[in-house]
Amino acid sequence: MDLQFFADAAGMLRGALVEAGYQVGIIDSDEQVRRKYFSARHRRIELRPRKFLIPPGFVCPPLLKPGLALLREKVESGGDLRRNQSKRISNPEYDDLLLDDWGIDHFHLGESIEPNGFVSRTNPVLFARVTPENFYALVVLPHGSWSKKALIETIHSNWPDSIKQFRIRGVKPEFEVTEKEIQDLTARGVSGHH
Repeated sequence: MDLQFFADAAGMLRGALVEAGYQVGIIDSDEQVRRKYFSARHRRIELRPRKFLIPPGFVCPPLLKPGLALLREKVESGGDLRRNQSKRISNPEYDDLLLDDWGIDHFHLGESIEPNGFVSRTNPVLFARVTPENFYALVVLPHGSWSKKALIETIHSNWPDSIKQFRIRGVKPEFEVTEKEIQDLTARGVSGHH
């Protein structure tokens, strides 16, 4: 293999990161640049219109309904959702374990834009699964509810076809994992993407 190809590719990825507003160190190795690029790309939601889907019984606190309506408008028009995501999205080295493990992101439902370019932070937040065609609004829960089984159960109950490619047929779990066990394992660095 031509090693110059890999160096050239890393140079292009470095440029793409800088152009997207990420900090890339001059001394970052080509491997570090590739990792940062693909991590950032995984977390960024492509600008395109999507259907905004809500499960039956969905509840949003009254104070957050205007922010939810603004987010829905962005989703349906193909607007930039990054302002509603975690501020850590600006860090290309940050691993979002909820997104990495379950394909679920969280969105703040603020109405105003802060000086840093993000919407005002809210607690609770909207948990959602985003695909190229759909925005699955799952549930509004307190910020930090990363291990709540209701997140994945809402997808299973309402949109099972959207995750059918992840199912293992003919295998049943030997035991049920509790939310506390999920939280403890995640705190110890155990996740489904390693």
